[in-house]
Amino acid sequence: MPKHPSEIAGSRWNTEQYGLFDRERLQPGLDLLARIEHRQVQHAIDLGCGRGELTELIAARWPKARVVGLDHSAEMLAKAPGGSRIQWLHTDLAEWDPGQKWDLIFSNAALHWLPDHATLFPRLAAMLNHNGCLAVQMPDNFSEPSHQLILEALRTGCAGGAALCEADLLESLSTKRVLPASAYYDLLSSLGGRVSLWCTTYIHSLQGENPVLEWVRGSALRPVLASLGPGQAERFEEVYAQQLRAAYPASTDGRTLFPFRRLFLLYSAKER
Repeated sequence: MPKHPSEIAGSRWNTEQYGLFDRERLQPGLDLLARIEHRQVQHAIDLGCGRGELTELIAARWPKARVVGLDHSAEMLAKAPGGSRIQWLHTDLAEWDPGQKWDLIFSNAALHWLPDHATLFPRLAAMLNHNGCLAVQMPDNFSEPSHQLILEALRTGCAGGAALCEADLLESLSTKRVLPASAYYDLLSSLGGRVSLWCTTYIHSLQGENPVLEWVRGSALRPVLASLGPGQAERFEEVYAQQLRAAYPASTDGRTLFPFRRLFLLYSAKER
């Protein structure tokens, strides 16, 4: 399996940078959690749990359930709450094999990092107990300037013509990983369960001189900067910052509007 883009050397999660937009990043997960109708949950897992905010809410909603929070980032898990009944698991999601069935598999903004969704999603669905639920949210804004300008800068040599250290990086910034909504419907409905899909574009109102740059620094830009050599990262970011200012100009009140489209999926397994 290709290397997870977040494992590129030097591409560690900066929890403080990521946390600059806590409220905006958390809201889609809250919206996904609110749509889950499953009442009988004994075994639940949060894939890509990060610092565990949503994992705690899962545990609170189903207080009798055994809840696991899984993430590949030691930096993120170090910020997870201690002393709770949640089991925190540090492992690579691409290699995760639980050896058990789940009533709820939840994932907020994590699965888009992984390739081959045509195999991944049926595999996750097969891990569900009867009437279990797979609940997923993924960014679906890869065609927007925030991402496409990264590709443009890399392809046109803004970084001094540097070659990327990982071939998978370009793909991770493209639309290839996240499939059209209809593809997920076909993959999962063929298994006999019930599929619900929807997309939401959040219009974030952000403060700061170049807030979209600060947003992307905490997520998609990490592996890009880690793949560039000394001096090249600074030059690339300088050019990219200028492009973002033009693509996302400040409003009359000084705030910047940042549209961000997300894809939501709920799959309820049929009773076996």
